[in-house]
Amino acid sequence: MIVVPRSTVDRDRWNDYVDRHPSGWFWHRAEWLDYCLAYSPDATDESVAVMDGHHEIVGVCPAIVEGEHLRRVTMGGTPCAGPLATTGRLTDVAKVIVDAGLCKGQVAFRWSFGVEALSEWLDVLARHGGLSRTGWWTRVQREPSWSHLRKSYRSIIRRALRHYTIGPSTDFGLYRQCHQTATDHCRPVETYAHQERWMRAGYATIVTAISRGADTAEEPRTSGPRVGIADGSSPSPSTICVAASYVITYKDRSYWASGPSLERSVQHACQWVSMTQSTAKEYEIGWIGEPDGKASIEFFKAGFGGHFEPVLVMRSDEW
Repeated sequence: MIVVPRSTVDRDRWNDYVDRHPSGWFWHRAEWLDYCLAYSPDATDESVAVMDGHHEIVGVCPAIVEGEHLRRVTMGGTPCAGPLATTGRLTDVAKVIVDAGLCKGQVAFRWSFGVEALSEWLDVLARHGGLSRTGWWTRVQREPSWSHLRKSYRSIIRRALRHYTIGPSTDFGLYRQCHQTATDHCRPVETYAHQERWMRAGYATIVTAISRGADTAEEPRTSGPRVGIADGSSPSPSTICVAASYVITYKDRSYWASGPSLERSVQHACQWVSMTQSTAKEYEIGWIGEPDGKASIEFFKAGFGGHFEPVLVMRSDEW
């Protein structure tokens, strides 16, 4: 087997391997790795594909490097996506990845999609790469229900829907404007171009909360509140996007990737609408470390119900 840089591999071949692998997710795809490079201009891409004697891909390893260390460069502050390997080739691929030096330094790999297919990595990467397992979790909602929401959230969402038009939008500019204002232009402009392409390609959706003065929404019924639709038309001078939710959907799972807000407590409604509008079988509200019930972002996510699922994370002892 040989190791080849991602830059020499056809994008469609790389993505096709990720799409077919039971544990491949959007974080493994070329689109996300390109975003990581745009997010951190000083980072370098050392991602590799492992080829067999017939020049077929039998493994991939995302590796975005900052300085001398493999570090996370992702939304949500989570580690890099873990390497993938074809069934029956895990040990061989892991050895190749270790020999290529991709397990040195402050490295942490994670897998959240299809972790049941990755148990062998625990032994292989621990034995050959010196990596150990640590506890991470994600909160997943399979059947969003109004009755499962934290009681205080219901009134917050009702109030937001009375004062704002909240619903799916095709106007990426509204999300971008809200995000740049809320974060004081904290990340490179190019990253927004990547996000818009994902949306146009069907990998992401946005929900916006628009302030339009007299607009109102109906009181919720027992199944939850009704929502307005932001139709993507050009905003009028008085139209302001005060909150937005950006959701990535891939392989029947949605992931809440970004949620800028300019008004307090409006994001709750954007999150609720994103969950109820999602066509995926599972809605991943977001990553956290070992749950302790104290972090504010954890408290926010917990209010939407669902359950914790373990995430497979392997990291070096140097971390």
